[in-house]
Amino acid sequence: MSNLNTNNLNKLKNKSIMNKNNDNKNPINSQNNNDLNSPINIINNNLKKNKKNEPEFIYKIHADNAHEFIMKSTSRLISNFDIFIIIILTFLMCLCFMKKHIILSFLVIILFLLFGYIKSNTIIEESLLVVRDLGVQIKTTYLFNRTTSRFIDKSKIGQIIINEGITAFEVNFYLAVLISGADHMEVVYKKLIPKLKILKFIYKESNEILKPNFLKDQLGLL
Repeated sequence: MSNLNTNNLNKLKNKSIMNKNNDNKNPINSQNNNDLNSPINIINNNLKKNKKNEPEFIYKIHADNAHEFIMKSTSRLISNFDIFIIIILTFLMCLCFMKKHIILSFLVIILFLLFGYIKSNTIIEESLLVVRDLGVQIKTTYLFNRTTSRFIDKSKIGQIIINEGITAFEVNFYLAVLISGADHMEVVYKKLIPKLKILKFIYKESNEILKPNFLKDQLGLL
């Protein structure tokens, strides 16, 4: 009898262990699934689907009233084509100096400078910083860490919108800031354009931050 009891107990223990293992292997997580629209999940989904050197989306929360939305280039700064151009220009320059062709050497130097100028204007990062009590800052970072930025005061911000640009072959969506009292709008991401899903997220979050200012503007308090 004692042997039978011990065998039954062992079987019950084995069954309970197997059930626990099956529960742990269950891939469904209700908490994660209920939060599919969280910023972290949006960023992770974008990184998983990042193909063909698409720009990377980075979301930073500096404070409750200050959020930054960054699009960062993932392509190589110096491509194989750039290396090929550099080798050709270097070879031509050496050949011109050896043959003492002053005019051709001067032209090759100009081509070198032109190539450097074009590469220095390569955009590697574009960002939108939204601060509730101040306004928004649009920043562009070029190669060699050269940056340009424009600040738009909260009193001049009409609204942040998603607009569409229609070309001969496709329809592109972009984010823009409407400026009160002006006949133009400021485009945020000119080169590293986010996908529509990310644009909608930036639109929602930035307008949520600036919503108190928009309400004051409508009431004439700004």
